[in-house]
Amino acid sequence: HKKKSLPKISDFLLNHSTLSHNQAQKIKNLCLITTELAFFEVLKSKEIMPSVITGHSIGEFASLVASGILSLEDTLEFLLYRDSLTPEKNSLGYMISINCTIEEIKKTLPGIDFFISCKNSPSHLTISCKKEDLKKIDETLRSKEINFRVLDINQPYHSPLMNNIKEKLKKNLENSNLKINKPSASFYSFVLQE
Repeated sequence: HKKKSLPKISDFLLNHSTLSHNQAQKIKNLCLITTELAFFEVLKSKEIMPSVITGHSIGEFASLVASGILSLEDTLEFLLYRDSLTPEKNSLGYMISINCTIEEIKKTLPGIDFFISCKNSPSHLTISCKKEDLKKIDETLRSKEINFRVLDINQPYHSPLMNNIKEKLKKNLENSNLKINKPSASFYSFVLQE
């Protein structure tokens, strides 16, 4: 763990308060993808095979491994690199889970900058916003009695607010020896919508 300056996983589990938010997030992401893949391996061991493999957000990385497109090692290296680029918590903005439609949120927040980050269902979505717009969004949603929750997520993922990091990731991928394999099972990407 010293090579990539990853804190001890035992500190994440037993001494969580000793870690910075960014350190905890690195381990949390690695644990999440590992757990998702462990579930997949249990299903495989019981000869339960999906007809399509997919994932959402960081889960899409697990689905790339489960479908055989990427190796676990390459995926974990990439995630660790991605997390090393992430600045301090919420310095780029926030994500907010909201119980409403896209049309309703556009009518509710006119003149306030935000981005639709995830359409979770026809009546539930997640938006991203800059730090300076959070208070106005919070006040507006409360005044309209719309259920929402500011998510405990480091940054406004799935939005143009992350474009600076996106460009660095693209450059890293272009200069890497990442091996992309033919999928061993059908794979659907929510990012590519195919």
